[in-house]
Amino acid sequence: MTSRVFISVRNSRSIVHTLCQRVDSSVNFRTYLMDSSLQKEQTTKSGKSAEQRKPFSISGIDHIVLTVEDIEATVKFYTQVLGMGQVTFGQGRLALSFGNQKFNLHQKGNEFEPKAANPTPGAIDICLVTETPITHVIEHLKKLDVSVEEGPVQRTGALGPITSVYFRDPDENLIEVSNYNGQ
Repeated sequence: MTSRVFISVRNSRSIVHTLCQRVDSSVNFRTYLMDSSLQKEQTTKSGKSAEQRKPFSISGIDHIVLTVEDIEATVKFYTQVLGMGQVTFGQGRLALSFGNQKFNLHQKGNEFEPKAANPTPGAIDICLVTETPITHVIEHLKKLDVSVEEGPVQRTGALGPITSVYFRDPDENLIEVSNYNGQ
């Protein structure tokens, strides 16, 4: 049996944001933020809330650029191991898509401008979120001979407790795949 509780909160601009809390019969609590701008209002001595002091706010990540040694090996790894989609855009550029985000790929020594000050393969440490139980992720990694560095382990993600597994991509970037359901 699943029940839903809806809580409305007004921020300093009187915009109603909704937080949906889902309670499973197994008494696991999962929180879904229906609006990423939901924040507790904090007032300073000047009388301005945190929202009023901000020049603007960030609502998410669109893409991250990975500088890689071998684009073909990277595409193969991320599509086969992580189930990402291959996307071609611009003038033949490649990216890896997942959810509403993507990893744009730059070939080391042939990066697109503008670029990071020191574009370096293997310099990324990123946490990706899945709804798949981590034990299933680990089974999949083993079938593909991907070496697990650590996991399953408990960590804390941006929204609360997560269960994670760590492994590396072809450039030795540290990839953490996590699940908020504690599985």
